Amino acid sequence: MLGVTSYFWRIIDFLEKYNGAITALATVAIGIFTLVLVIVTRRQAKLTRESIDLARTEFISTHRPIVRVRRVYLSAFAARFGADNISHGDNVEIELIVSNAGDTDAHIVDSRYRLYFFQTTAPEDDSLQGEYPRKIINEKITLAPGESKRLFVTGQAVMTPPFIGERIMRQFASEGWHMHIIGLFIYEDDSGIRRETGFLREWQRGGAFRKIEDPGYEYED
Repeated sequence: MLGVTSYFWRIIDFLEKYNGAITALATVAIGIFTLVLVIVTRRQAKLTRESIDLARTEFISTHRPIVRVRRVYLSAFAARFGADNISHGDNVEIELIVSNAGDTDAHIVDSRYRLYFFQTTAPEDDSLQGEYPRKIINEKITLAPGESKRLFVTGQAVMTPPFIGERIMRQFASEGWHMHIIGLFIYEDDSGIRRETGFLREWQRGGAFRKIEDPGYEYED
């Protein structure tokens, strides 16, 4: 019993003698533990955010927006009196029905089109970047899932110019002209992924513009 008591008081003496050092070591240990805890917590938070972002990206890619050009047809004068009455220099108004066939919002950020008139083979020209492409819309618009919008564009009929003082009537029909409209929509989903929808349509007598099945012009990303 005496030996145990002696050992106990030796421990007390040791703790009193080295109390400052032990306190310092304990403080360092607590600091290291706290630092490790902060690092682990931040890492866990980062992994959680990455997991949420991945799930969100996968959701958007699976439930993505899809911009489609549903219908293209003549509007205004040409719609009332027919494309056959169009002659060189006339203004041509065209209406497009554009819709979002996807499951998330489509943010249209850019668009352009060109109108072609030709007599023989279709022009080998996909230059929406080149000679005077026009904007379909001047501002950004958002299409909700299932939403459609009517958009209007205008162009000028460029055919064989008449002689000075001459006026050709029904030039489109009498000279055997054809009419194409080529266009492009650039849009983004909620995560900023950018996609394109291109279209190429040819006007059909007695009807609207029909789709030209050419993957270089008529496509959806």
